[in-house]
Amino acid sequence: GAARGCCTRPGKMLEEIAARYAPQDMLRSGGGHVDGAERSRRFSLLHLDEGEDYVGDWQASMRAPEGSLDPYPGAVAAADSNGKLRGRIRLLTCSVLFDPDDVVAPMLKFPLGSVRRLEALGGSADAFELVCARTVAIRPGGRDVDYTVDPDALKLGAWRFDLSHQPAGKVLEPLGQLIAIHQIKSTPERRSALETLRVAREDSAVFNRRNLTDPETESVCFEAPAAAICPLVREPGRLALTDRRIYFQPINDATGGCAARSHSLAGIGAVLRRRCALRQTGLEVFFKARGDAGDADEGTFLGPSVLLELRSESEREACVQAMFGALAATALRRGDGDDKAITGGAVAGSALLEGKIGWLEATTAAWRRGAVSNLDYLLYLNAAAGRGFNDLTQWPVMPWVLRDYRSETLNLDDPAVYRDLARPVGALDEERLATLRERMRQMKLAKMPPYLYGTHYSAPAYVLYWLIRAAPAHHLRLQSGRYDAPDRQFHSIAESWESVLTSTADVKELTPEFFTPPADFLTNVRDLPLGCRTRDGAELGDVVLPTWANGSPTAFLRMHRAALESEHVSRRIHEWIDLVFGYKQNGPEAERADNVFHPLTYEDALLELDAEADPVRRASLEAQMNEFGRAPRRLFAKAHPRRDAGAHEKYNQTLLDVSDDTPAPERTMALVGTLLALLEPTVESTLEALCLGGGEGGGAGLDDLDEFEQFGADEATELDVDKLNADDAAVNVPTTTGGANDAEKAADDDEVDVGDFAEENSHTQKTLTRGGLKQLWLSKCHGISVGTVRFTTRHLSSSDAGRGGGTEPAIASVGRDSVLRVHSLQLGDQLHASAVGSLGKMSLSGLAVTAAASAPGSKFPATLVGSRDGGVYAYDVDGGGGVTVGRIDAHDARDGVGALCAPRREPGKIFTASSAGRIRLWDVASFARGRAGPSAGASFIAELGELESEDCEWISACCDDRGSLALVGADEGLVAAWDPRRKRASWIAEACPSGREVTGLALMPDGFRVAVACKDGFARILELRKCGEVSDDRDLGVGSLTCVLANGSRGLLCGGRTGSLAAWDPDLAAPAAVRKPFRVRGVEAPSRGVGVSCAAAAPGGSALAVGWDDGSVGVYAENR
Repeated sequence: GAARGCCTRPGKMLEEIAARYAPQDMLRSGGGHVDGAERSRRFSLLHLDEGEDYVGDWQASMRAPEGSLDPYPGAVAAADSNGKLRGRIRLLTCSVLFDPDDVVAPMLKFPLGSVRRLEALGGSADAFELVCARTVAIRPGGRDVDYTVDPDALKLGAWRFDLSHQPAGKVLEPLGQLIAIHQIKSTPERRSALETLRVAREDSAVFNRRNLTDPETESVCFEAPAAAICPLVREPGRLALTDRRIYFQPINDATGGCAARSHSLAGIGAVLRRRCALRQTGLEVFFKARGDAGDADEGTFLGPSVLLELRSESEREACVQAMFGALAATALRRGDGDDKAITGGAVAGSALLEGKIGWLEATTAAWRRGAVSNLDYLLYLNAAAGRGFNDLTQWPVMPWVLRDYRSETLNLDDPAVYRDLARPVGALDEERLATLRERMRQMKLAKMPPYLYGTHYSAPAYVLYWLIRAAPAHHLRLQSGRYDAPDRQFHSIAESWESVLTSTADVKELTPEFFTPPADFLTNVRDLPLGCRTRDGAELGDVVLPTWANGSPTAFLRMHRAALESEHVSRRIHEWIDLVFGYKQNGPEAERADNVFHPLTYEDALLELDAEADPVRRASLEAQMNEFGRAPRRLFAKAHPRRDAGAHEKYNQTLLDVSDDTPAPERTMALVGTLLALLEPTVESTLEALCLGGGEGGGAGLDDLDEFEQFGADEATELDVDKLNADDAAVNVPTTTGGANDAEKAADDDEVDVGDFAEENSHTQKTLTRGGLKQLWLSKCHGISVGTVRFTTRHLSSSDAGRGGGTEPAIASVGRDSVLRVHSLQLGDQLHASAVGSLGKMSLSGLAVTAAASAPGSKFPATLVGSRDGGVYAYDVDGGGGVTVGRIDAHDARDGVGALCAPRREPGKIFTASSAGRIRLWDVASFARGRAGPSAGASFIAELGELESEDCEWISACCDDRGSLALVGADEGLVAAWDPRRKRASWIAEACPSGREVTGLALMPDGFRVAVACKDGFARILELRKCGEVSDDRDLGVGSLTCVLANGSRGLLCGGRTGSLAAWDPDLAAPAAVRKPFRVRGVEAPSRGVGVSCAAAAPGGSALAVGWDDGSVGVYAENR
């Protein structure tokens, strides 16, 4: 019952959400049961220093040096006749802590870097002595007071510790090892050694099946190292998922709660992907509200949700899939196996809280008409934007709604009492805004990243500024054991409002606690010694409330909530949503709205962090990001609609069955069940309105593939390795005689059969005696990463090298250095180099080769390059001049060309996709006639404009052989399909559930599926006939995927950031568990740490070309 009952009594707030890390005697003045039964400990993981980990604990007694405990008379009285205090030794990675059983005595911490002597005592005693130059006393009497540091503890002498049931060596061995590490002078080396120990410690942990509720019948379907995350605390352990329950087993049960926490699957309401420590490795599991879980038990996780951190994004995704599979099986086992029952459960709850397509729009519509309150809608937006109550860096943000905190009465019908919600807090005072604008102007002149506000509206320090009275242990942890200066603490609501109006360093907004009970963050019920202010001598106690609250914190919360739900706010809150969650969050609109924050607070900085390989630089960026605060994930690309007039009066509290007494952390999940019942009937129609339900006029789209041109497996080109003679010193790459079909034969083709070149990685395959691929050549072709590589063909005259005519394969590549190069396939010698367009940052799939646009007399087909200036340039690469045959004004210059592809059997056509999502089909055959001018010689055929949005960037594309089907992928994990004979998209599907980039697409030979390469490391198979439903997926083990090729009849080839090429056959006639991917032998990175950036196959399957992150291009063929 305790799992659901948190946040119901004063003094719980943050600690209730993380009750495991805030033991009960932190919430009570008496320190728990003094009779020895179920003694509540005051120690928590909040008492670890930043970056410190828990190693282990042992029952022991301590004899302090004479006089060392004199400041704590109760501790002296609590010692036995030998002067010993009974308790526990707790070994941490940076200190050793003694935790006395009697709470009168303080916990004593001995920093390992200050230890001067550690000595085992001889004789029969299992004891040792420790001399330390510095000691820290924590929580004497169980009170949250400033830590007491003695920097001159050497004069006290030695502290003696006697182990109760263990030999002293059990402690001395790990303690001595850690002391030795702390003597390392180099900080990076010291941190590296501690990190090595941490990983080894966590890797050695195993899940104990005896912790299962029913060890005889439960079956474990997923297990991995994980960490439970709550504000300022990380607790490592093992995550286990069975067919009935979810378990978390901490490595050390440091606070004496239970060996493993668990919850029944039937009680899970939602599973959300989150960032943890700024990485895409988090998983938040929400538990159903009381009464919504049927006969399921409430479990032993403390709080409405648990945030878990996995080791990697791919491991997180594997856990999500296993959990959804187990949830579906649970529904079937309970007799709720129909689709609606399963969808209406955790899967739908997850889609709702993550703000998936359809659910977000349906919730907004319900709010507009008054079915959802302003408070609940803002809490929902926070959850959908990735914010929650387990991480201070992502705490939900709420607006200041009032500006009158001085009047004796508050008239909510008076517009003058409300804050201007159309402006960010920092822009509410014109004088301050003028100062900030001038500073930003000077930044622009100095070529610095410009911003108005150097602080954010939400950061860990600001959350704990408001909640210091409810979460003092968290405040002390954040402030290194001392309360902040009294003049900087939360004292008066009116003064805090005046500070955010005038101070250039204070633009913080509010938190949900200002609108929901309990009100203990406004009262000093613990009698905390917060100090006296220097400005007026006022002693900090209860928060000074506005006069109109009549001294009642409950009345203040009630009036504040009423203001939030008022007609004035209801008709204007959409403007604040635009600033925080919408189109004014960043970019030009943010600058026009005076809403520009430090660059490290935005999502772009997280992408920079993901790409940072230097651990020192990454640690620095992480520290800065956590300090500055973080903007929520942007949810809306256009202006948010206004709430209907009078909607606030229509809101019925009983409609959603959420009591006004429900605290904010529990309120979010309490909404899910009733919101699903309210919204589910409308989601399908919402999807149809968003053009996601099918073809034009409600047609079947891709559900009926008979209306599309397809190509079957018999037409798929496979790698013809027999054409290669590996016995020759120089590999003889075959040439063909010219003919009328040369253009079609040389057309771009991404299908290749590497077949048995895959490295052995499964006992179901036969070990190869001849090894993989042979490198024909490897050359540093570009200054930086290769954007795209394609095969092309050079027509040979009768005089060329005595070859008697025909064609010779060549390789065209475009680097992110904006240089186009062409090399011969056989020897790798450069045939052409030129700068191209205004390419700048080249996107994948932005290069195509077509003979239909060739210049008259050229030996090469035209090379088409997509550019960030919105144009597609056709180049004649015959010779070094780089003649531009023509240019298509394909898209607006603001968007640029995000992706480009050409049908293999229709060389006169190309598809282009703008980064903003507008797809166009062009006929470029008339380029060859030499017409001049923008888009001269290129005929526009068809367009799809409905995908256009600022929410995501479309960066990859592929099409079928005849140009009757195009697919595009986005950086938000979406894939869209389009038949150019229609005006609307056939479907849009979520290919990457974590929202990571779709970096490559390739149609499978059967014509019914498309392979997707995702940045989360997974390759996924989407069914065209089922509107993009994922039918199979696999973590290929080569890091973030960058490209994908259809490998003929043998599955897929994908390149990864680890520098390997992986082969995977999803159609292998074997169970899914053994259909493992293989690393392709012989394709090795040019140097350590260099990843694959792109790949392509030769027409006819004679070779494979790979582009690398360092600008190299390599060509490979079978090594016989």
